[in-house]
Amino acid sequence: GKIPLVMGPPNQPPVWLSLLLLLLLSSSGRAAPLAQRFVPIDNTEQPGTDGPVTIGRCAANERLLHVENLMIVKSQTTTLTGALEIHIDPRFAVSCVRALPKTLASRAALKGYRFPRPSCIEIHVQEEEQKAPSLDFQLLVYGVRRRVGAGRRAAAAEMPGTMPV
Repeated sequence: GKIPLVMGPPNQPPVWLSLLLLLLLSSSGRAAPLAQRFVPIDNTEQPGTDGPVTIGRCAANERLLHVENLMIVKSQTTTLTGALEIHIDPRFAVSCVRALPKTLASRAALKGYRFPRPSCIEIHVQEEEQKAPSLDFQLLVYGVRRRVGAGRRAAAAEMPGTMPV
């Protein structure tokens, strides 16, 4: 079944981050891949490399918006498939995430990404058959402030329950 886990947004402007983690746990075999809708992530490891996995396109003018340490502890008999949804304040646009996987299993689980809205990124994870006890990442979210003229309506449309002024 699906297990929703919601971490509420911090009360510190300018970035409100809510990390929504939907996981599909199955005890046998692999789940059907979700990455068909996602851009594949190049998570191949070069010999001797344990650096970050870049998700999206990072440019020099982008700033660090948020850092999230994420550890998913699970049974070694389950296989994990799901999507990490990172939502930020709609005044900002996410352009990339630098994931720092702490284990080879965590690196291998990063499969794809997509941007459903400028202030949101979804990262598809699908665990390999490695039977790891956890997936462990540090996620560095980068982006830019959206243009003021880009429309208050667009920003308000991304915030449920708000109306443009």
